[in-house]
Amino acid sequence: MNNKGLRLGNLIQDGKGRVFHSVLGHTDKNSLNSVKCAGFITTLLRGAEWVVTGDVTQTISSDFPNAKAVTIWEDLEAPDTK
Repeated sequence: MNNKGLRLGNLIQDGKGRVFHSVLGHTDKNSLNSVKCAGFITTLLRGAEWVVTGDVTQTISSDFPNAKAVTIWEDLEAPDTK
């Protein structure tokens, strides 16, 4: 939850099905910083892992956002899928 008591994400399990939902990553059209945020990427990866495996083994990075600092990973590139 954020400081206003609003959920920023949900994990839902129904039988064998699992859903991960996050409101993080929304951005204005002039900036992609929110999707380059260490917090967004870490949350997305851990949520996706939970959906696929039912477990979370990925650690939280040392530069995960906190009340004092937000880290933007500027040098992100799409993986080579060939």
